[in-house]
Amino acid sequence: MGNKLIKTIYGILILGIVLITGCAKSDDPLTGGSAEAVIVNHTNTKVSSIPEDWITKSKQNLHIAYSHTSHGSQIIDGMTGLESFMGSLYNWNDGGNDNALDINDYAMPGDLGNPDS
Repeated sequence: MGNKLIKTIYGILILGIVLITGCAKSDDPLTGGSAEAVIVNHTNTKVSSIPEDWITKSKQNLHIAYSHTSHGSQIIDGMTGLESFMGSLYNWNDGGNDNALDINDYAMPGDLGNPDS
């Protein structure tokens, strides 16, 4: 799996974590915002540095509707590769069953790149 794809997948996970931790009112980073900002960008490439509790909390609270054309499947392939590479902590499926991240692949019908077809 390419380094660029891993960084993209990592970025999506971090975005979810930031959304969950940044939108709540608590000072506990697992249930809400914190006193300090957390800046995540392309230089953050150590997936193992994300606290397991943050990943678990994200999987419990995120429900992702993702639609794409054929080349958009790279995100889904990357998520599958991340689970294979890093283990079941990074599992996902359509519905969030078995403590997995809920990703509804092809959430909207049709070709989003060509809506007139």
